[in-house]
Order: sequence, then C-alpha cells, then structure tokens
Amino acid sequence: SSDWRMPWEFHVVDHSEPQWVTLREALAAERYASKHSEEVDSGAAAVLSSERGDLDVALASTNLAANLAVNTATWNQIVDGG
Repeated sequence: SSDWRMPWEFHVVDHSEPQWVTLREALAAERYASKHSEEVDSGAAAVLSSERGDLDVALASTNLAANLAVNTATWNQIVDGG
C-alpha cells in the first residue's frame, strides 16, 4: 500500500502488514550490506529474490527503469537547449 515507503515496483503486489515489514527489513539489510561491502544475509536475500522474481514486480521494475531513462534523456535535451 502507499503507506509503506518502498520502491514503487513492490506496490504492484498486495502484501499483508507482516509481509510489508519483512520486505522493509530485507531492503534495509540489503542497503546496509551494500554500504558496508558485505553479503546480504541469506534470509533477506531469499525474501528479495522471491519478491523481485514475481512477474508483476519484475515488469514494473523494468518499466520504471525504461521510463526513467527516456524521461532523463528528454529532460537533458530540454535543459541543454536542444
């Protein structure tokens, strides 16, 4: 739901409150591991793999990335005057 501040692609799938909490914790573990050049613990990695492996989430992520690239290129053309 929109009350959970998560990357947008995860909002395309319905989650219960405990599932949102688990996902939030897994994302936090991933950020921490990345910041400290560590491996993500196996539990968090499994949660994220499962979530990102969902077809709807994967499609949303791909579309968000593609649209961001197009919008960024357009913005840069406008800003650069061209």
